[in-house]
Amino acid sequence: MHMEKIELWKDAYRIGNDVIDEQHEELFHRIEKLLMMARSADLEENRKECEHMLDYLVEYTVFHFDSEEALQNRENYVDYEQHKKIHREFRNTVMVYRKRIQEDFSAALLKRFLGTLLTWLTVHVQGCDQKIMKNELITEQANLSGAKDVVENVMKKLLTKLYGIEITETTARRYGGELRGSVIIRVLLTGEDRHMLLFGLTERLVKILYNKISGLFIQNTEFLDELEESALIELGDIMASYIMGALMNQKITDYAFSGSLFFSGYSEKEFNTDHMIIDTQTKYGTLEVLYCRLNQ
Repeated sequence: MHMEKIELWKDAYRIGNDVIDEQHEELFHRIEKLLMMARSADLEENRKECEHMLDYLVEYTVFHFDSEEALQNRENYVDYEQHKKIHREFRNTVMVYRKRIQEDFSAALLKRFLGTLLTWLTVHVQGCDQKIMKNELITEQANLSGAKDVVENVMKKLLTKLYGIEITETTARRYGGELRGSVIIRVLLTGEDRHMLLFGLTERLVKILYNKISGLFIQNTEFLDELEESALIELGDIMASYIMGALMNQKITDYAFSGSLFFSGYSEKEFNTDHMIIDTQTKYGTLEVLYCRLNQ
């Protein structure tokens, strides 16, 4: 059986510093190798080599974060503290996954880790790291009056700026109990209070976004593997953090994120969601966004 070739690194990821660009390229190449192993039929036979490569990737991620922070410190980067905090949070995520894989070595768990890492890394490199040499804030301060403006602004940053997906229109409508998307990502935020976001995506938009993130192809959105699921859930977490960062006064870092995937025919029965849906139209279909604050 022919295995799909994996090429993750793109010149578009360059930030303009040779050392950091080389480290980023190395990270993507290491993820490529682990992905190939995770998708192979003889993973268990190569367990020792796989775990060695995984340890190297974890160590290299920590080493890279330290190098990047040192560069920011030397350059007096304007958003150094925020960038360092983002690194610290994701470093913790990487360590948690590594411990879980040590306890339960499996292709499924390895794919979940790589899907999360890959999505986070592609968004972080383009959305955060490319601001370092320009000395720009990670998140521009914006006084946006309502959820529709917030969602439109966030999707222009993520869909258009990062992935080249143009937004043709943004509209609001009353939530009628169901989302129309083929894939629905639900993200719960738990802290001093609780919030929920639902993202409904058409099948074509899901496939396009996943391809732009990974260079790989989803064959059937109704039968996603662990790599595809974790990549989409991480994308939901990122979209939620951008939106909530603009809507809330509290720090997003004070909240725990929990993402889940649902499929066609999903309706929200667990929470009261008498709210509006924000529809972001693209040539690949609609991205529906629902936000609500949950009762305690």
